[in-house]
Order: sequence, then C-alpha cells, then structure tokens
Amino acid sequence: MRSTFESAATEGWTARGGSAARVAVVSDDVHSGTYSLLTTGRTANWNGASINAAGKLCNGSRYTVAAWVKMAPGEPDTQLRVSIQRTFGASPTTTRS
Repeated sequence: MRSTFESAATEGWTARGGSAARVAVVSDDVHSGTYSLLTTGRTANWNGASINAAGKLCNGSRYTVAAWVKMAPGEPDTQLRVSIQRTFGASPTTTRS
C-alpha cells in the first residue's frame, strides 16, 4: 500500500479523532511531486491522518512504514509517533512505535 497523493485526492486517508481535525491534499508544500497531505485542527496528540488498512495487511507478515513529515513553520521539534489500531468488535487496541 503506497500513497503519493499525486492523484490530487486523499487516497483513502481521513482525519483521526476530534471533530476539528481535517486532512486535505495541497500543492503548496511538497516533498517531491506535486501534492502532499496536510493535517490541521489537531486537538490531541493522537489526532492525525489515518487510513483503513483492513484487507491490505496479512497476519504474521512484517511491514515497514515510512513517512516524510514536516511540521508547520514555527512549531518546535517534536517526537513523531506512528500507531496501528486494531479493532475487534467494539474494542480498539493501539500499538505505537
């Protein structure tokens, strides 16, 4: 599974948590190519961009997650966390790295 946002669409990415959080594809600040995904309106550390990987990952397999992330101008250096949330029934379980 790979997202480049070169389709000018969010490619399945949505905002995670909080009604104020938003994701949008923008062209004014990119790593390479023409587009990138901008996350705004975060009100908690766990708010951010999210994608449903159901049906795309296999039990017992190993995966590498890579991302290019840029903080907004003026924001201090911070620690980036990538998390995976599994949901069985109504009970989510989150793993962070």
